[in-house]
Amino acid sequence: MTGDLFANEPPRNLLPFDGEVLLLRDIMAADDADKTFARLQSNIVWQQETAKIHGKEIPVPRLTAWYGEV
Repeated sequence: MTGDLFANEPPRNLLPFDGEVLLLRDIMAADDADKTFARLQSNIVWQQETAKIHGKEIPVPRLTAWYGEV
């Protein structure tokens, strides 16, 4: 635990209308989180998609990885 003022904050749904993404704070120590992030970043085949806007292909400002249909 980090001793943060909001360490006991309940999960918050960040997509209340069209889905669900829960923000869970302090579920692991910061050094474990950094190691996990580094493993995910290096072991997943990330790609940057593009979107056509006004006839131009614009890079989407996030990386994605697709792992199948639901």
